[in-house]
Amino acid sequence: MGLTCCFSRFGFGALKRQSIRRELTFKQVAERFLDAHEASWKNSKHRQLWRSTLDTYVHPVLGDTPIAEIDTTLVQRRQPRKSRRSKKSYK
Repeated sequence: MGLTCCFSRFGFGALKRQSIRRELTFKQVAERFLDAHEASWKNSKHRQLWRSTLDTYVHPVLGDTPIAEIDTTLVQRRQPRKSRRSKKSYK
């Protein structure tokens, strides 16, 4: 599931629209989103996984970016390139 799909699936679009006026960063909006929704997530591992995934992979790349500047093109440009190594079979 891509980042854009996550935005729409979890209602992040409304947060993005509200945040544009306030010039909040992606990290600030993500924290607000998690604070507002994580109580409804039944599995504590999912709560922890969301935060650790954002901290490890997203915040270093987009965390300080104003939310108004984030679009699909920006996300695609900042994604690491996939390696084209051939798959090795192990016995």
